[in-house]
Amino acid sequence: MDSVIYILLNFLNGCIQEDTNTAIARTILNHIYDFQGYSLAKASEVCNVSESTMKRFCIEVGFSSYSHLRKMCKMYEKIDPPMEHDVKMMNLNYNTIEAIDPKEIRKVNQMIYYSKKAVIIGYGNFQYAAMYYQKQLFSLGKLIEVCHIYPDSNFKVKDADLLIVVSMKGRFLKDNYEWITHYPHKVLITQCKEEYDFDTIFHLGEPTLDIYEKYDLLHIFDLLLNDYKKIE
Repeated sequence: MDSVIYILLNFLNGCIQEDTNTAIARTILNHIYDFQGYSLAKASEVCNVSESTMKRFCIEVGFSSYSHLRKMCKMYEKIDPPMEHDVKMMNLNYNTIEAIDPKEIRKVNQMIYYSKKAVIIGYGNFQYAAMYYQKQLFSLGKLIEVCHIYPDSNFKVKDADLLIVVSMKGRFLKDNYEWITHYPHKVLITQCKEEYDFDTIFHLGEPTLDIYEKYDLLHIFDLLLNDYKKIE
């Protein structure tokens, strides 16, 4: 999954000075194609650090071990230009999102407004759009959190009273639905057709390639933001 890439990029973006850990993070990103096959010894050699330093780095940035990091590494795939079918699908999805009932938009915004801790969760690819939404919503006076979930990490949202689940093709939802059901309030943003028990489900049209999903997410987030400005 792409979560490891976002974790390392967020770590780099948040550092205020260069040190050994930033050098390790940069090296892993530059060799992301290879790291899923590297042993701890090989990874330490490539990063020019000791094995103990590599272990400490993994824990510091949020992994349970080097093995955990390696399992989450995934090679980038070549991104091809959009085909005519993809462009048509994006246009259809635009119209689908524009047609979402404004009452459902307001319902979700009321839940966000009154929540004590709202968290947007999903796997890696959702973060680009979610962090844009987080920043814009903060400028309107509401703090929400964005959390990429990886195996055994749902403890990070245990005290949330509102979950906004992004699972465009449904894989994240299938992997995590059992514990998500225990939360009192939850919203789903998806392009999958299966029905689940949520307070509100935003269906964003038909599934598209991963690289285009962010546009559909940005669209629904903009609708939410425009309505949130009207809440008094």
